Amino acid sequence: MSPLDDFKQFIKDAESRNDQGVIDPKSQFAKWAHDNPGELSRWEDFRDSILNGGRPNAPNMLTAHGKELIDAGVLYLHWTAPVPVSPPPVITNTLPPVGVLRMGGNNFATATNKDKYGIVGCGIADVDACAKLPGRPICYADAVDLPAFFTSVDRQEAINKGWTLELEGDKTTYLMDIGNKDYQDAVISEWDAFLAQHFVRGNGSGFYWDDTIVSLDNYYGIAQWPQKYPTPIDWYTALAAFVVRVGSALKAKGWYVGANAIAFFPQNRGVFPGADSNNGTSMVQWINMLAPGLSFVMIEDWLHTNGATRTEYVGSTSTFPSYWGNWRNLHNVCKGLGLDLVPTINTSDGDDPNIVYTVATFLLDWKGSGGGVFVFGSNDPWRSTWTKTPGNAMGPASSIGVGWARDFENVKVRINPHPTQSQVFDTGTLAPKTATLI
Repeated sequence: MSPLDDFKQFIKDAESRNDQGVIDPKSQFAKWAHDNPGELSRWEDFRDSILNGGRPNAPNMLTAHGKELIDAGVLYLHWTAPVPVSPPPVITNTLPPVGVLRMGGNNFATATNKDKYGIVGCGIADVDACAKLPGRPICYADAVDLPAFFTSVDRQEAINKGWTLELEGDKTTYLMDIGNKDYQDAVISEWDAFLAQHFVRGNGSGFYWDDTIVSLDNYYGIAQWPQKYPTPIDWYTALAAFVVRVGSALKAKGWYVGANAIAFFPQNRGVFPGADSNNGTSMVQWINMLAPGLSFVMIEDWLHTNGATRTEYVGSTSTFPSYWGNWRNLHNVCKGLGLDLVPTINTSDGDDPNIVYTVATFLLDWKGSGGGVFVFGSNDPWRSTWTKTPGNAMGPASSIGVGWARDFENVKVRINPHPTQSQVFDTGTLAPKTATLI
């Protein structure tokens, strides 16, 4: 048996349940639970994650095989229980699950009605203004790259301590050694300190890591893969381990932790055998690998990119941008892992119908709290057409012909994702690739 198989068997044996499922009070588990009450609340999540193929932080009931797995980076060790932190409160539906993501220049200051969004994203320069808004503040971060400005750790410290790898195409930004434990520890301490200076710990404030990408092919002009990570599997395994270890630590400190998960660029095709970067299956794998370290997943250009809108798969339309249903379902994948979804749409036109299309798709599966759609662009996007507060859902989404509908207290969601066929609803007829929020 492998160390992991043996450890799984140890987990089963340790509880020593009888035929009625009752744990033997003399078992290893019962003794450990009595001696380590601070760890007990983490046991079931840990056990279930191991048995389902996850890579969790380990409670301190370990075997020699458990220690071997920690040394190999399959498990992550906490010898003492983390300090209890109240979970970040969800943003209630008194604000709409939409927001603006504004970074650089004067973009943040020129966006209007920021107090009416449920989520607001900002760059480093605008964290204090962002923190004063009623919606959830989310700050940009980047631990994969080291630009000239602060996004994770002190730049000169990283260079002096050898945490950098290749220079990227701009000859200024470094690719970071994300597998270096000293670098990971520095991100935990320095990023936590930065957030604590500007946001309120434990109130739902947080950040997202940009460029959480499975492959370095064609990545920002990198001439060659670094020697330490010569293949995609070397890179994405190390990056997933970084997100799980560092993200878990920052979540435990009370932050809402996200990652811009990217496994859908053309150069990502084939990174996960049997998965496709176009139909969303590679994203399912990547999200599952990152999940233990996250509170939410950001998906850049979720349904609309380069002037194209995702529609439902209909036989011959198997190339991008089809598979709307698969990409919509990533919301449910996130929910199943206990994560919020924060997709983005990149547009500078607040009247862009693709904003309504994206928000409508999001609302079909929204649980009533958490997450939201980010509108990213340089112009002020605010429009009342897609910033309505939905209120409570009246029920789940239902299919109507080739379309979908879901009613909330304040909004009727209607969407037609078919590429060529119109659909009649009770609210009117929708052309292909359109939606309404009434």
